[in-house]
Amino acid sequence: MAVARTLECRENRIDLTDTVTYAFTPPTQGRITQRFLLHPDCKWEILDDHTAAVSKNGVEVRFETAGGAFTQEEAFFSPCYGVRHDTAALCVVLPRDTRENRITVTWR
Repeated sequence: MAVARTLECRENRIDLTDTVTYAFTPPTQGRITQRFLLHPDCKWEILDDHTAAVSKNGVEVRFETAGGAFTQEEAFFSPCYGVRHDTAALCVVLPRDTRENRITVTWR
């Protein structure tokens, strides 16, 4: 399996598309997960299955996914070697046979 990521940048918007290719038939079990590690100072909220908001210092960034659904996982942030801070990762969980998913990131 190989993943190619494409970024399209526009004013106040980034479209992030992951395209998955398989050398053989895709597995019938498992999943594909797209993760976005959040800085510990950020606040976040999953607004619905396809939308999440992240904010810090009065700036809000919205993530919208075309497929899958947002979930949250525990994670850690390491600003330098040997230092770890607990944080979260926003995740989009997709079926294993997914060929492509687009996430649109917008801000104001």
